[in-house]
Amino acid sequence: MTETSSNNSSPSPRHQAYGLATLGGTFYFLGWAGFGFWPLSLVCLVPLWGALELGLGRTWRHSLAVAWLYGTVTCAGGYHWLVEFLDVFSGYGYAASALFWILFSAYLGFNFAVYGLIYRALRRRGWRVSIVAIPVLLLIEWLYPSLFPTYLSNSVQHQTHLVQIADLGGPMLVTMMMALVNLSIYELSLIHI
Repeated sequence: MTETSSNNSSPSPRHQAYGLATLGGTFYFLGWAGFGFWPLSLVCLVPLWGALELGLGRTWRHSLAVAWLYGTVTCAGGYHWLVEFLDVFSGYGYAASALFWILFSAYLGFNFAVYGLIYRALRRRGWRVSIVAIPVLLLIEWLYPSLFPTYLSNSVQHQTHLVQIADLGGPMLVTMMMALVNLSIYELSLIHI
């Protein structure tokens, strides 16, 4: 007796998108400065683009939520120390410090929500991923207001052989080169699917 296709246990594209966003955000913060797993920053955008592509047929709210989740996970992991810092130095207690950490992470992560909306709008107009992905990332890194300016390139701060190009174009040129590696891996993954 064979099973029917209605018993398929694979997650829906919506859940796959949220899973990819969480995975990519985790790669981003583990690859970021201070964690020491910098090679993960060379693949951290791949899951984000996969998640956003899964949501192109859904509403703009889906793209916003997926990209915001990615950004919030990225910032929450990257600023994990903020809870203890605030607990010790603010006097507000652990619960209030944790709440501030989540709100702060969501605020900083909103830059990726903006990224997701712009990415979606351009992709739905027929622009290729290779044309949209990197310029929008650089635009968001450059223009999004932040108390602590962050760049993808921060993750390779100790890899002096990789950051030498910063002399020519600052941290955003390093981000662009890292995003090109991410994009190459993303495009190669599409060939093998």
